[in-house]
Amino acid sequence: MALPGARARVWAAAARAAQRRRRVENVRGSPSPEPAGRRAALYVHSLDDTELRLLGRTHSACDALRTLAEARRLFPGRVSVDLMLGLPAQQVGPWLGQLQELLHHCDDHVSLYQLSLERGTALFAQVQRGALPAPDPELAAEMYQRGRALLREAGFHQYEVSNFARNGPMGDLCPRGLEATPGRLGSRHWSLTTG
Repeated sequence: MALPGARARVWAAAARAAQRRRRVENVRGSPSPEPAGRRAALYVHSLDDTELRLLGRTHSACDALRTLAEARRLFPGRVSVDLMLGLPAQQVGPWLGQLQELLHHCDDHVSLYQLSLERGTALFAQVQRGALPAPDPELAAEMYQRGRALLREAGFHQYEVSNFARNGPMGDLCPRGLEATPGRLGSRHWSLTTG
């Protein structure tokens, strides 16, 4: 549970980090006083400055870790982070190193998202004209599977395709016995949603 004024301090910290940059992509938050509004989600995306520039992000890895530390101080146990995989030219070993590093700094919720190239973006255009290699789906699948294994070893339980939680308040998102498994998640999800 965040103390009164904690949200204002998080937004102030985000604003200070953004002042060094001319362009801010998104700042999101919920004004709700309900428990769901008492979490902080940080779109870290990568702990590699070259990858962050490739994605057009305006923060550095150092900025991300500094903001993560402040968010954890203000929202103990309720900070979610994400990491992207399947970027052009990204390799398994260095990416796993980023995930391992993030585990030293994060609370109990991690999301792993695979890059989706979208028409109209600079990254899509660079891949289309051959300036960057297209993301390798086989490599992305390996990254995802090895990332899942690393998170399991660290005590995380998968509760959706991209989401993992452990312990404490964030761990309640994943009731024991409902962990996702490769075949089970898909068939169970589809049988529940498609009738």
